[in-house]
Amino acid sequence: MAKQGHHWLMIGIMLLCILPSCKKAGCTYAHAVNYQSNAQIDDGSCLFCDSSLRKGSQNNFFVSDTIHSSPYFRRNVVQGSVFEFNYFYKGGQCASLGLTNSPNVFSHYNLILANIVDSGLYVSGILLISPSLTSTSFYYTIPTLYLAPGAIDTIYIGAVTTQSTSFSLQISSQSIKYH
Repeated sequence: MAKQGHHWLMIGIMLLCILPSCKKAGCTYAHAVNYQSNAQIDDGSCLFCDSSLRKGSQNNFFVSDTIHSSPYFRRNVVQGSVFEFNYFYKGGQCASLGLTNSPNVFSHYNLILANIVDSGLYVSGILLISPSLTSTSFYYTIPTLYLAPGAIDTIYIGAVTTQSTSFSLQISSQSIKYH
């Protein structure tokens, strides 16, 4: 019986020695395009593509209260901004990742909404974003957001392929409800 206990002790010691070496391999360099936060051993697979901001543009808008019984009727209650930005790519591995500096680039859009009144409110709506130099416009549905007094919220809208140098913005519907 003592020999059998010794046998299990040896197996346990071997497992303790082997298991720590079962670390996940992948790209551990945080600045790589294919960085894997759960990788523990760098396997040499990291891909690098330097980018710099090529341009950015911004359109601002206000959301006005249209509720007749509201103390804010006909006043601006939310200030919004949509930022468009795209990047210039350089580096040997950019093309292999599908990132090029052709005239058709990805423009990224962020939406920032700020409550500019003394009451908390819920806001939602639909934005129509029309990049210049293209016939492609797209709609973005603003999900119902609660904004406390003075609060600011930022939403990443997404990326589209465009030749844009600027863009226009239109709010096609809006909804406001006070809390």
